[in-house]
Amino acid sequence: MRPLSARAFNQRRDDLYARLNRLGRVILDDRGGAEEIRNLEIKVFIPGQEGFLSFPDEVFLHYQEWWQQSSLGWILVRYDYDFFHLIDNSRRGYHLHQLGGIEIIPHLHCVPPGAIDDDDTHYEYYEVDLFEAHEEFERYYTEGTRLNCRGLRKIF
Repeated sequence: MRPLSARAFNQRRDDLYARLNRLGRVILDDRGGAEEIRNLEIKVFIPGQEGFLSFPDEVFLHYQEWWQQSSLGWILVRYDYDFFHLIDNSRRGYHLHQLGGIEIIPHLHCVPPGAIDDDDTHYEYYEVDLFEAHEEFERYYTEGTRLNCRGLRKIF
């Protein structure tokens, strides 16, 4: 991803909020805008209804990005984009961070229904954009697709 000016960063954040807010309850936290490192954290609860006669949440989306200030603008240096299916306890996540004490590498975290979420659920993958990951996650929810990890290559 190319560096973003402060204005472009804020526009991207606001566009994300507007897009996610139509799905359910959104909690957005933008920390460190005046610092060298900036953290954007977004939590989405679907259907996200509150109140006495509300439906229980089925999906939890948890998006985190870490940006570093440079002379070119804000540069994305790390991310965690996670989809948690709360009914069948499955999970899929695209991450860019240090793994196993090694280097910062893009990878996929995949836990199919009925499996245990542990260190054995990390797979090779490439860098993805938050909008790309979200489109996939939204499709899982709207189409009722069950997560699976077939065909993935384990990192360790």
